[in-house]
Amino acid sequence: MYNTMIKHTLVVLLLLLGSQAYAQEIINLDKLSIQTEQSLYSRQLYTDAQVSSFIMELKDEVREHYHRFHTEQVLVLSGKGEIKMGGKKWQNIQAGDLIIIPANTPHAVRVKGKKPMRVLSIQAPNFDGSDRVWVDEDNTPR
Repeated sequence: MYNTMIKHTLVVLLLLLGSQAYAQEIINLDKLSIQTEQSLYSRQLYTDAQVSSFIMELKDEVREHYHRFHTEQVLVLSGKGEIKMGGKKWQNIQAGDLIIIPANTPHAVRVKGKKPMRVLSIQAPNFDGSDRVWVDEDNTPR
């Protein structure tokens, strides 16, 4: 299902993170089932003090926000969409694209097409949601 390039990119990312914990568990992303009606599904795959990883499935959009203390790396596994980062114009993204989002960089994502977009999100240091800041008038998630 996922092409060889995506699998190799994932292996390189995990090696770059240097976390020995990944050697203790193998997660087959091809067999990871997502069954939800939510517009955004997020499942934590791993976390420690240095890093968190999530598989996410997005059906429409994630509003503009930024993270105060961590960098996020997003590998698009399937689907296509657009991302807006750092005040720049919307850019097309698709399976195989790796997006690196430094801390304090506003970003938003929206799906293009009828199929959801599935991504692997690796965030360092670990992500617990407390440093997410919504870029709108009320600063609250929806």
